[in-house]
Amino acid sequence: MNTAELVSLWEHGTGRSMVERGVILASHNARTLESDSLGSRNERILALRRDLFGPSFQSLAQCPGCGSYAELSFHADDMQFSPTEGVEHRFASGEYEAVYHSPNSLDLAYLSRFDDEEQAEAALLARCVTEARRNGEKILVEALPPEFLEELDTEMDRVDPFACQRIELTCPECAVKWTCIFDVASFVWREVSTAGKRTLQDVHDLARAYGWTEEDVFKLSPSRRQMYLEMVNG
Repeated sequence: MNTAELVSLWEHGTGRSMVERGVILASHNARTLESDSLGSRNERILALRRDLFGPSFQSLAQCPGCGSYAELSFHADDMQFSPTEGVEHRFASGEYEAVYHSPNSLDLAYLSRFDDEEQAEAALLARCVTEARRNGEKILVEALPPEFLEELDTEMDRVDPFACQRIELTCPECAVKWTCIFDVASFVWREVSTAGKRTLQDVHDLARAYGWTEEDVFKLSPSRRQMYLEMVNG
């Protein structure tokens, strides 16, 4: 991706919801629908991120115990990936059975109306489960017992693990262990946004110094642009 394309990508996502931005990022290299599974969407975002910034990730996470920050450093290959494409799945346990689809961007958009995490999780299952049975007889989704829904939630994570990436962490200060959820769409969008804003600042500085147009600046290689900026800001 060249500089102009990166700025265009950032501009296209500015002012959109995070769900829309996720689809925009995933659609850059391959057509992505809101109905595609989150695992499939996230895999495409990861491919874009490799092209833009490489496969290594670095970030910070706050310890829930002492409040200090732990460094996150991992590789794209560390992430589990097994996307599902528009298919229904069946899960049975005991006398209950459910037919469901893996969560997608439309489901995420729906969940944005909930402030309570438990309500959001219940709503997600209600949207994803398309059929429920008990001993072969159809029942309402709401009639599925909590124990079965917990098993179903675990099964959905197993079927599409890249829909929600979890990273196990240990605090270097107090040794508390916790699980951090890594949202690849939000992470990559922040990187794209930062790069887009920085690029426009470079255009501004070089245009003032040399009278160049935006197109002139975009044609410069990153190393040459940096050299000009160092001379301007010298």
